[in-house]
Amino acid sequence: MTVSYRPSQHAEPASTRTFNPPTGSSRTTFDTIVQICTVELLQSVNVAAAPTTATRVASDPGRPNDLVGIVGYSWESGAGRLTLCMEEPIYALLPTPANGSHAMRDAARELANQLIGRVKNRLMQFGLTLRIGLPSAMSARALSSQR
Repeated sequence: MTVSYRPSQHAEPASTRTFNPPTGSSRTTFDTIVQICTVELLQSVNVAAAPTTATRVASDPGRPNDLVGIVGYSWESGAGRLTLCMEEPIYALLPTPANGSHAMRDAARELANQLIGRVKNRLMQFGLTLRIGLPSAMSARALSSQR
């Protein structure tokens, strides 16, 4: 499973009272928050996961059927996109995985939405309020064609 986010390239520097995810030393903090929230989300659906080093990788074109859930977000000085890519074996571990492309995409959207909600709640401790867009889902192949 891969979780990535793409911050806007035009984010302004953060003030001393505002946490700004995409720039400078705050990036490590943001990576840690996303990682913790991902592990907690998976634990909430009884899927064991262990934290690893944060990575930002493109989806593997050799795995075009992997599920991808995407949620855009913004805050007062920037914007970004959180992408949750679930490999088929991970999807199979979810409780009562639904068959069919529509049900699988619904699951990807729902997990991405729950993940960004957890991240948003954690960031509120830093005084940062995220505005979250509607989640979308697609195959890894479709995501690769958007890059």
